[in-house]
Formats: sequence, structure tokens, C-alpha cells
Amino acid sequence: MNVRKGLLFCFCVSIILFSREKSMSQVSASAPQSFVLQQPVTIPFELAGNHICVRVMVNSVPLWFVFDTGDKFGIIDIAKAKSLGLDMQGQVAVGGGGEDKMSGMFVKGGSFAIPGLDGFAHPILLALPLNSLTEHLGHDFDGIFGADFIKQFVVELDYNSKTMRLYDKEKFSYSGPGESIPEALNSAGHPTIHAQIAQPGRDPIEGTFVVDLGSGLSLILSKPFVESQHIVSPNQKTFSAVVGYGAGGASKGLVGRVESLKIGSYVIKRPVTVFSQDSKGAMASDSIQGNIGVEIMHKFKVILDYAHNRIILEPNSRFSEATEYDMSGLAFIAKGANYHEFIINDVRENTPASAANLRDGDVLISMDGKPATSYTLDQLHDIFRHEGQHSLSVRRGAETINVKLTLKREI
Repeated sequence: MNVRKGLLFCFCVSIILFSREKSMSQVSASAPQSFVLQQPVTIPFELAGNHICVRVMVNSVPLWFVFDTGDKFGIIDIAKAKSLGLDMQGQVAVGGGGEDKMSGMFVKGGSFAIPGLDGFAHPILLALPLNSLTEHLGHDFDGIFGADFIKQFVVELDYNSKTMRLYDKEKFSYSGPGESIPEALNSAGHPTIHAQIAQPGRDPIEGTFVVDLGSGLSLILSKPFVESQHIVSPNQKTFSAVVGYGAGGASKGLVGRVESLKIGSYVIKRPVTVFSQDSKGAMASDSIQGNIGVEIMHKFKVILDYAHNRIILEPNSRFSEATEYDMSGLAFIAKGANYHEFIINDVRENTPASAANLRDGDVLISMDGKPATSYTLDQLHDIFRHEGQHSLSVRRGAETINVKLTLKREI
């Protein structure tokens, strides 16, 4: 059976193998020095595929880096590093979501700055081949930054206003309406919290979960957790899919729902849930029970206060909205100028897309009378998460094919 290639991707980087030329202790010694803020600083960001994209500067060249709590180090695309003349040495293999490894190099003496954060420079320690992921994101993707950055500040993320606000970690005091959730960094530098999932007819199940803001999904449960707790019942509605792309390549799972996810006193009802089928990589480990991604966390204003071992959550206007998954059976990649050329790269069997006879390689010309160039990849994702009927025109070789696509909920 074909499986659907992920509309959203999760990027979770953990070091699997270091080269002989450089050890973990040497990389750790290159960690950034503490940066003192005289007053809070607000940094705008863009959202693409539920990922926070921040404008940075490397050697005075503007780039886009993705903010990811599932990453520790400053990372840059290896082709971009070469074009900027960064000093790269040795070899490294990394893994994360998925079963494969990604090969890269160490970076010596590289750093990035953030406009508006005067005097700040953050080390870039690794160069990896990230460029292939841009077509799944529909946005420039030149690098990643995570825990080593977050630990220098208290970081407030407001998904509604698309702003990141940085506070001095020694002076920060919280007095808002949110709830403080105890947090601990694991050995890979990822923030973990305790949460509960509920399934019908049984007691709630406790687990330790990574808060992964580099995952555009909602909830992913690790394969050992799913199997040991018998979480998927025989009559539960699920379908098989490739659900994301990361440092370890494609990640596979059954897509369904759990009855609820409880974080502190907050209960998210019937979140879309991926029951991982990966036999290698992050979701094959029994050290955590799963990942909580942005489809859950964007229901809150999120305050990352690692200095005080807590994550503060304030519900926002999205809190009561249902989480949904793609209802079309289609997966697009975005290419061309400003990522406005949309190419179907997979059609899952027994879905509205297969019923409409859409095929891999079809290029979207228009939808509902509007040219494809008037949409973004994010807008297509959002449209296909809601029931309804749409008129699509696609180019197939020299032909133009017109179809009706009737979206329906599967889970």
C-alpha cells in the first residue's frame, strides 16, 4: 500500500556519531557564553508548516533559521555554509525523526546574529544538508537553532502575534494567568514534561514527552510506548502514513486519535495522534513516550523558562479548536519562485485524491477558480484539513485535467 508523504515535517536532531577529529567535550566547549539582556527584546517570526522561521544574519548575509526545541546546537545548511566560506572540518552523522542518519560536518568559528538583538552572536557548530527539506516547508530553510540559544534567555512565543519575546533569565518574574508546567532537559537538551493520555474504558496513562516545537504535528507516541501499553484498540480508526521528515529521513506511523491529552490542568480533547511505527530513530526509543508538537502547543502562549525548570502555558483563542489532519489524501511539495509551484508528490490509496484520479507529478494550476500562485503551501494544508468540495485544475504532461475533490474526515 502507498503511504502519504507528510504535509508537515518534524525535525528532531540528536548526535548519533561524532568524527574522530572532534569529541562531544570539544563541541560542548564551544557552547555560547551567557548573554545579558538589559531589557526585553521582541523578534518577529514567520510561520511555515507550523515552524517558527526567524531572520538571522551570517557573515552579513540574511538567512532563515528554524527555531526548534528538539535541537540543541546552531546548525546551518551545508551548501549555504560553503557559499559563505565557513570553515568546515571533520565528519558527523546525526539522527532524529525517522530511521536513517544524515551526514554533515563540524563548523569552526561560525556564528549567526539576530536583527534587533544588538551585540548577540550565537555559535554555528554543525553543517547539514537541509536544503532538500525546503520543498516540504514551502519556505527558505537555511539553519536551525534550539536549546543552546533558549538557555540564555526566557523565551516567550506568541503564535497569534507571530512574535518571540526574550527576557533576562535572572530578572524574569511571571504573574500572568497561565500555568507553570515542571520541565527537565534530557541528555540531548530537549525539554521534557509529564503528561497523561486517555483512551476509552481504561485509566489514564502517564508518560514523559518532549515538547518539540520543531514538529509540525500534534502528538506522536513512540513505538515502544504504543506496543507496551496496547494503546491502539483493534476497532480504532487509523490509517498508515509517512508523517514527517527530519534528520533521520521519513517517519512512519498510524494516524488516529486518543481520547484526550492532559498537560497540567489543561485537557486537549481527541487530538490527532501518530502511533509511531519507526523501528529506529527517536520514536523507536523507550526513553520517552512521545512528542508534543506545534498543533498542540500553538493553542497556548508558550514561555520557555529553562533556568527555573518550567514551561508556562497560557491558553489562547485556539485552545478549544479541534485538531485536524489532511482530508484529501494528497501531498504537495512547493518549488519555484517563492515556493508557489505545487507538485503532487504522493496520492494515498482509498482517499478523495485517488477517487479523483489525481496522480504523482500532477502540477496544480488552479483551485476554486483562483490560480495556484495565489496560494501558499500552508494555505493548501489548511484548506485540506476541512470538509468540503473543491475544483482543481492540474497539468499532467501536456494535458490539463479538471477534477472535483470532495474532502472527508477519516479519523
